[in-house]
Amino acid sequence: MITFIRFFILGTLAFVVSACATLKSPVDNDFRLGPNSTNGLAFGTVTQPIVDVLLKPNTVYVFESIDGKISFEVKAYDIQLLGIKGRDKIGNNEGQMFAVELPAGTYKINRWVVRIGYAYNTTRHPLKPFYFEVQPGKATYIGELNSAQGQSWNTPGTAHVGVYNGGLLTPKVYWYPRIIDQTRRDLALFRNQYPNMKSIKVLKHIQHIGPLQTIEQNQTNNN
Repeated sequence: MITFIRFFILGTLAFVVSACATLKSPVDNDFRLGPNSTNGLAFGTVTQPIVDVLLKPNTVYVFESIDGKISFEVKAYDIQLLGIKGRDKIGNNEGQMFAVELPAGTYKINRWVVRIGYAYNTTRHPLKPFYFEVQPGKATYIGELNSAQGQSWNTPGTAHVGVYNGGLLTPKVYWYPRIIDQTRRDLALFRNQYPNMKSIKVLKHIQHIGPLQTIEQNQTNNN
């Protein structure tokens, strides 16, 4: 009973803290950053394997400022009332480019989320953070946030989740989050998608390349 109360209190506190954070959304394609702005941009791509299932997984990456006052999330595609927006073909995957306007400062990755279908059946994985800087009047490239696929799983400490790639009667495959440096490709996508940002100075800050580690040391969740 004491353990339950402790988890309840901790969960409530976490909800209150997250609720106090200002949630930033990706900017529109016609966005323009003013020359004297104290804000900057963080941009990159979110990609995942192409799957042909009714309840399609949607991978989401959640970031926050180091003081916890600002957060933002980016996802492989957006679900709207009239259907799905995004899901462009990027390389051999599907996904989309993102750019988020943020106050200058230091930010970190917080967690990787896999949402299944419109009901948002969600699996969350807290991640060991990597950090990046946003500078006034500049755009910071943070990489391709890619969910890669493997047929089996035997890498302890790396966040992963089992998904169905062809229906409930097929074996599960495993997705895991990783960061890839696709500077040349993604910079071209950025310039094309945000034409008003063609002259902005771009910085690259990819602190981590490769699979992302979970902060849960003994993770056994293969759902």
